Amino acid sequence: MTNTVNVSSMLDESSSPMEESPLIEEILVPHNPSLANSPWPIFHQNSYAQASTTLRGIEATDSIEVEVLRTDLSSTSPWTVLSEEYDNGERVAWGATTTHVFKAFYDEDNFEVIDSYRIDFNPFTVHWGLAILAGNKVIVPDTERRKYYLFSDADPSDPNSKIVLENEFEVPEAIPGNTAHTGVTYDGWIIFTTTEGYIGAISPDFDDYDIIKLPQNPGEINFRNDLSIDEEGGIYIVSTERMRRINWQDGELSLGWEVPYNFRGKGCDISPKSNFEEFQMFVQGEPCTGSGTTPTLMGIDGQDELVLVADSHSPSNNLIAFWRDEIPEDWEGLPGYDRRVAAVTPLPYSTPDGNGFTAENSPTVWGYDVAIAQYNGFEPGPDLVPGVQKLAWNPETRTLDVAWATDAINFNGVMTYSAGSNLLYSSGQKGDDYYFWGLNWDTGAVELEVPLGQGDDFLDQGNQVTIDEDRTVLFASATGIVRLKPTALSTQEGVFFSYEQALELLAAEKIDVSYTPVEVGGINLGRFFDHGFYLNQNPDVAAAIDKGNWNSAFEHFTQIGWLEGRDGSILFNEIEYLIENPDVAEVIEAGDFSSGFQHFVLVGHIEGRNPSRYFNQAAYLLNNPDVNDAVQSGGFGSGFEHYVEFGAKEGYQPELSLYQEDFYLAENADVLEAVRANVFTDGFEHFVIFGASEGRQPSSLYNESNYLAANPDVSNAVANGDMSSGFLHYVTFGAAEGRLLAIS
Repeated sequence: MTNTVNVSSMLDESSSPMEESPLIEEILVPHNPSLANSPWPIFHQNSYAQASTTLRGIEATDSIEVEVLRTDLSSTSPWTVLSEEYDNGERVAWGATTTHVFKAFYDEDNFEVIDSYRIDFNPFTVHWGLAILAGNKVIVPDTERRKYYLFSDADPSDPNSKIVLENEFEVPEAIPGNTAHTGVTYDGWIIFTTTEGYIGAISPDFDDYDIIKLPQNPGEINFRNDLSIDEEGGIYIVSTERMRRINWQDGELSLGWEVPYNFRGKGCDISPKSNFEEFQMFVQGEPCTGSGTTPTLMGIDGQDELVLVADSHSPSNNLIAFWRDEIPEDWEGLPGYDRRVAAVTPLPYSTPDGNGFTAENSPTVWGYDVAIAQYNGFEPGPDLVPGVQKLAWNPETRTLDVAWATDAINFNGVMTYSAGSNLLYSSGQKGDDYYFWGLNWDTGAVELEVPLGQGDDFLDQGNQVTIDEDRTVLFASATGIVRLKPTALSTQEGVFFSYEQALELLAAEKIDVSYTPVEVGGINLGRFFDHGFYLNQNPDVAAAIDKGNWNSAFEHFTQIGWLEGRDGSILFNEIEYLIENPDVAEVIEAGDFSSGFQHFVLVGHIEGRNPSRYFNQAAYLLNNPDVNDAVQSGGFGSGFEHYVEFGAKEGYQPELSLYQEDFYLAENADVLEAVRANVFTDGFEHFVIFGASEGRQPSSLYNESNYLAANPDVSNAVANGDMSSGFLHYVTFGAAEGRLLAIS
């Protein structure tokens, strides 16, 4: 049997320095408080238009279920975003087609349209500018009628309630051009552009607005693509002939800077066309059309701050980086370009043989890395041109360099990067068949390939991949929404088994483990830490243990991991904590704390802050009044402290626990009798001494027979007496190796 982690990795202690991971606060985009507290509140995921997320998505080890929700509302992709949680913990997806606004369930039990609101949009107009504001208010543009609508729920607490039109704004008649796209400033104003070179801002209450006219040349096509916004009030928009920053400050718009750049390319005909003619050519991916890609922001405060746009030059498109704020004083500029241009890098896969396709689908950015794909038009045929590439900004050389490029696949939709899975996602075609792919972010290798099928059900029309907290992946197609979700058989997200529980299991196997409890801020880290989870999430730690640099994962975590921002178990998520608590990110940046977890165990849990999406302190106290009384009387510093110290083992919040006391006693009447007779202290004592080796099921989350069936090497080891149970294998090896729980 092959094991990637030794049992000794759970045991003793030594020390060795390790290479530090980048601090997450150096990558995360500042949260826009005006947007919904949602995994995907706006197209491109965040205000920087980066189309990246910390969340895990589907992975090659998953069993993946593919479902299609045909909305029957339009023949055009309903570009979708995700709501905030309602009072019952549910979310819905909102979408806008050419005729309707709708919302839909996509949870474990339901994948269906809840309600729709017919507006009768012009059938040739696509409404990409959907955004969900804080409080689940939904902004939708009507580009033909030049309106912006504000929708909400009839009952804000009930996701099943009807859609209601709450307000609308119509662009003044004196302002020409169709509206295009939606942005939301950090102070809540709605930003829009028109195809005739205007940009406007609508107040949150829809009672006020500001509009300015921007210069344009004959034949210059304005703002067919989305826009991006930073926390300083910078708004970034592109036309066929220039890149601009618009300043938003004190309720007024003004031109910040503009740089001339021919995004169509040399030799292209710039004679005036109608907006509609241009748009038809543009969505088909024809050369010499469009205004480049959506301006995408890279770098946060204190770093090199750039805005990235690809052009449609031939024989290859270029990815252009512009300094988005102050130009460094020592920057000499690139020959032949405006000094604000920081880089112009040819893309290996684009406009093949000079006859190819306009760069259109937006870059995907994470930190200083950026990926961009070939584009094959809104409704491509089977003869597609492949090509995906990743580039990296080097702050020392100030160059944008190609990291990898592959022609193994074609991504025709807007790509999404999952940092949790380290995969770059989108859909595309091979011949007449549609697939969903995931590329390794570091190498470009294809790690995930999901066959979807044929036909318009899977035609993405350049759409965006969205990811929810339960790892569900959604993208819109010509007929509705496609959902890809890991099934219960493969999902092991949200499972907790503490280090001390694992040590009890090993002790029952006569494996002596040296262990010194560590307590910080009232939290017993041995009862918080999950060995298998930690090694699975940190393969560098596992490798260091194998080399003898560390004696145990627990030792690594308690010495340096907890200060580096590494998560010790599912009970705490560093990224989520910093997103939900921007004040904590600020004190970390100021040097007062080393990590979000350090803040949480010393201060945050006592303040009632939530450590992750898996544990809500207020709900825990509400559901357990005895615990609430103990916290109020000073017996515990917080509900979280109680859960870690006693609650997890006693069966509080059992949905998190790999061992569930109530489940075990209910399933094993003989054990219940023995516990009542004081033969065993509790069911867990019986389980670790006898139950695991007898093949008894510890919880609804684990099934011994299924685990052995899914892992023949483990089954053979148990049969040969090398391992007493599959459960022991999972705790000591399987979780760290990423093996599936095999629930049922």
